[in-house]
Amino acid sequence: MRLGRICACLWLGLVTAAGASAAACVQSACGGTCGSGTYCDVSGQCVSPSAGDDASDASDASTAETDPPDTASDGGGDDTSVSEASDTAEEAPPPPCPSGSDGNACGAAKHCCAGACVADDDPAHCGARCDACPVAANQVAACAGGACSAVCATGYADCDAATPGCETDLQHDARNCGACSAACGAGLVCTNGSCQPPCASGKATCAGDPAGSCKTDLTSDAANCGACGASCASAPHVASASCAASACAISSCTTGFLDCDAKASTGCEIDARSDLANCGACGKACAAPANATASCASGSCAATCKAGYANCDASADGSCETNVKGSDAANCGACGTPCASDPTTTRACQAGSCVVTGCATGFTSCGGVCVNLQTDAFNCGACATVCPPGGGFPPLPGMCTSGSCAGACAGTTCGGTCVDTTNDSSNCGSCGHSCNWDYCCNPTGGAPGTCQFTGVNTSGGRCAH
Repeated sequence: MRLGRICACLWLGLVTAAGASAAACVQSACGGTCGSGTYCDVSGQCVSPSAGDDASDASDASTAETDPPDTASDGGGDDTSVSEASDTAEEAPPPPCPSGSDGNACGAAKHCCAGACVADDDPAHCGARCDACPVAANQVAACAGGACSAVCATGYADCDAATPGCETDLQHDARNCGACSAACGAGLVCTNGSCQPPCASGKATCAGDPAGSCKTDLTSDAANCGACGASCASAPHVASASCAASACAISSCTTGFLDCDAKASTGCEIDARSDLANCGACGKACAAPANATASCASGSCAATCKAGYANCDASADGSCETNVKGSDAANCGACGTPCASDPTTTRACQAGSCVVTGCATGFTSCGGVCVNLQTDAFNCGACATVCPPGGGFPPLPGMCTSGSCAGACAGTTCGGTCVDTTNDSSNCGSCGHSCNWDYCCNPTGGAPGTCQFTGVNTSGGRCAH
């Protein structure tokens, strides 16, 4: 038996042969009884059988009359039941919405589509198949009783059955004015669905006007300029507009916008706050200075230097003439940062960094500094070779002579210690000549190598100088 001959009320567990009084479909759900000549299919709809089904039905009936019933002894079993179960499994409907106490959690006037409850009259989910109802031109979709339909939008009608949709404008069609076939008489025009005498040139009866009043002046009405509903203020970013000789003219734009093409239809099309070609005013273009990128911000042109360049001369045009990451010795790495040589050292700006490129004769680069290895106590004979300091207070620096820490005392050796007798309070003027406790040797402003009263001599004869 074909699946189409079965009314499968799957959710209720009912399976009934077509034609029986219990076969049921009500608004795409199992319920009442299908009419004569129809049957309930697996989707829960009453449908008419096809010609092929009729032939199959006859064959099924003949088989039912001549074939003996299956019994357990012949080992046959119910082949039809197996076929029906297989077909049902293959064409099972989507999972239903969660069942409520009444078997339908969606409630009255609703049905389940893809697990969600929707209204029975929802044209986007119509009937058990949850179809989206199609519409043609000027139509509005509708769903009633699980079947799709369409109605004409307000002001339109389907006056030509051969043309799909609602092709007729009942508001302005003189052959169908207000209704299909309601033609206006000679010399009359259809205005807002009513036959009226034609208005004088430049006049019209627009929406909201009394019928036949020709009240609107199409030559000067900014809301109906040249035609009913043609508003001059509807163009983008228009703040105010006027109508003259049936043509719109923009009076003012919303803040930040300009009408640069002088076309009312395009409105105030330019955002002068950021437009590079019209920055702050129509035609004011922002040019890119040398080695810079132009920009327009808040209606003013600006420039941003490209990486490695700067406007070191502060030129008004914003050009970035200086390559601070190159070899400019006057602007090495940044504007105003010099990279200069001196008598001992030769320097050069390389990739924006000042580097030592050479030392004068007799000098050697140690840590980027040119020094004389013959006399430098901190680089004596070789870089970083430091000569030990001498004695005294403060201690005298070490001595480097001919590239060697010679140990020669630049001051006076007293008891094996190199001291400066010009200001050493323990050896003031000569070795062993110690100033009294309240005297200092050569205090600030005093005579070298002489003890003078200051009252600040500390323990050990050390004084502040």
